[in-house]
Amino acid sequence: MSGRVHQLTASTTGGPLAEPTLLDLCRALWLSQDFAGIQLAAVELIANLFPGTRARLDGPDEGGTDERALQLRLQNGRHLVLRPAAGLPDDDDLLQAAVRLIDLRLGALAQHQELTASVLRLEEAERLQRALYAIADQASANQDVNQTLRALHRIVADLMYAENFYIVLYDSQRDTIRFAYFADVADPDPPDPHFDQPMDEIRYGPTWYLIRKGEPLMGGLGDIAK
Repeated sequence: MSGRVHQLTASTTGGPLAEPTLLDLCRALWLSQDFAGIQLAAVELIANLFPGTRARLDGPDEGGTDERALQLRLQNGRHLVLRPAAGLPDDDDLLQAAVRLIDLRLGALAQHQELTASVLRLEEAERLQRALYAIADQASANQDVNQTLRALHRIVADLMYAENFYIVLYDSQRDTIRFAYFADVADPDPPDPHFDQPMDEIRYGPTWYLIRKGEPLMGGLGDIAK
């Protein structure tokens, strides 16, 4: 962070590298784009304001019981922990102002992350809606069933990795399956779409577990067998 602050000072003044001023440290704190950057900037800010005082930002489940340390509660359960070399800082107003600035930056970061997550959720919902419309269009299209299944494969591939993809028809009365559509990059010999295969022949395989459990599954065989 010191290097980043020195660069900021030089670019602002147009002169050689200089020791960062208090304004530089505050600017570096506010321009940090993640928690690690805020943490480094906060540590340097405290060290500049209160020489000899070590500082760190702790998460909700962190923090020690050192009686010599001053723990100040911040947003989202975080704490600013100060360990002065000799005695606690005696300028309470200055300390509170520094804590407030650090707390505001943490709050702004949390809001930014929440907004980013909301935008991503909206984008994902929009992609899913477009996929559902596309599936509905395929269902109503007057075309060969194989064309429809290939189109469904392309739609799913737009949402997730789907190089290996198949559609199975299950006959509950006969307890058999039939691969209506099959695509596998490692298997150039797809099963016969007209062949009814007994479920016993695929016992304890992923398709067997999927049909037997009747719910979405994800993971390796060890995970889905639980």
